[in-house]
Order: sequence, then structure tokens, then C-alpha cells
Amino acid sequence: MTANEPRVRAAVLMAGIPDSRTFMVESDDPGIIEYRKKWTPAQIDRYLEVTTVTAAITWVGRISPRPLLMQFGEFEASIPMASMRRYAAAAKEPVTVLWYPTGHELNDPKAWTDRTTWVSKQLGLR
Repeated sequence: MTANEPRVRAAVLMAGIPDSRTFMVESDDPGIIEYRKKWTPAQIDRYLEVTTVTAAITWVGRISPRPLLMQFGEFEASIPMASMRRYAAAAKEPVTVLWYPTGHELNDPKAWTDRTTWVSKQLGLR
């Protein structure tokens, strides 16, 4: 994991999912809603309890003081905007959060350009 690996000098997180809660509770994606119906409330609660320790949102703040770039799509089908904002808010400085008019695939060419430019700068590349 990036948070515990001292050799990582900088990190990019693209279209990140903060935790299992995003899908098991927050998402309004019809496919995910249908999937949730297979679980009892007690099973969901237990699943969330167990997966918290490995959730990305639990670790993202520990990437600091190394630079972090987070890229998100404004038109995610399965990840609510509030979940993405919650994830970004859990990161600590130095962090750059960028949004693009795309879905989860981040297929906006500007996302690629921004990411490449940012990584090059962080690693001192030309």
C-alpha cells in the first residue's frame, strides 16, 4: 500500500472508491441496489465493520507528507459525488484534487495530460 511504502515518492489515485459503504449503503446505481437486496442489514453492518480496516479512505491520509494527485469523474454512475468528496477530504496536504467531465473511466484527454505533467514534475522528469 502506498501509505506504508516509504519508497513511493508521490501517488496518483484515479476514480477512487473510498470504502465499501459507498456501494453497500450510498450508491443509487440500479445494479448495486439490486445486489444489496441479497444482503440482510446485519450482514451489511458486519461487512462494513470488517472492511473498514482495508478501506482506501482509512489509509489515504497516511500518504502525506508525500504529494498526492486525486482525479475524479463528475459523471460517475456508481459512486455518489458525496462519497468522492468525502474521500478527497480525507487526504492530507500536499494533495491536488481534479475533476473531469467524464465517468469512472476518466477518458478525458485532459486527465491523462494533467496526470502525466504532475507525475513528471514530482519525479523531476522532463
